[in-house]
Amino acid sequence: MYQFSFSISSFSRQKSSFAILLFVSLLGQSNAFSQRASLASRQKQQVVASSKDASPSVLQQFNSIITKYNLSSKKDRSNFSSKITEADRVKLESLYTKMSKKQQASQVVGFMPKPQTLSETVPTNKQLEEWENAKVYGVWIDGKKVENNTLSDYSYTDFSHYGLSKLSKNALNNGKYYYQVNLMTKEYYQEYVSEAKANKGRNIMIVKEP
Repeated sequence: MYQFSFSISSFSRQKSSFAILLFVSLLGQSNAFSQRASLASRQKQQVVASSKDASPSVLQQFNSIITKYNLSSKKDRSNFSSKITEADRVKLESLYTKMSKKQQASQVVGFMPKPQTLSETVPTNKQLEEWENAKVYGVWIDGKKVENNTLSDYSYTDFSHYGLSKLSKNALNNGKYYYQVNLMTKEYYQEYVSEAKANKGRNIMIVKEP
């Protein structure tokens, strides 16, 4: 399984994580990177891969950067994006694009196109009421899992975006609830859009879990 992150400010990573959370849920909660990469390939921007295998020198440089950060544990890998320097991230991506697709797929750290910016989609009050049913829906507000009854504290006008996806049979929470709802408040959405514009064209750095 892969974890997704932007190696930028912690604020940016939080906004990016929400978009990625929704992006992954819309893929049916699949853990297969190949399926995600297939979807990503439909984006206009694609991560470059060489038609030939990269030299041992390129692989050695790439691995030497990874080794600096000790990605032996799940915690280490989840914190990688906050620890890696911008210079190392840029270098990693440059080296990554020199690899063949086969070589890229075997790396602990990789890159993929960023999901398109989420459009403004305001829910209705009726939808908010329906989503309070914890046996059917799992609810996230501004990137954080919340209790379903928290929705009673909001009006539909408090939100600028929502995404609704049905969990696959293999999804972790299937059986506890069957649909995932991702909501952005107005302020959070505006900040998310600003961050998306500032980082337009920037690829997502992905880290494989141990």
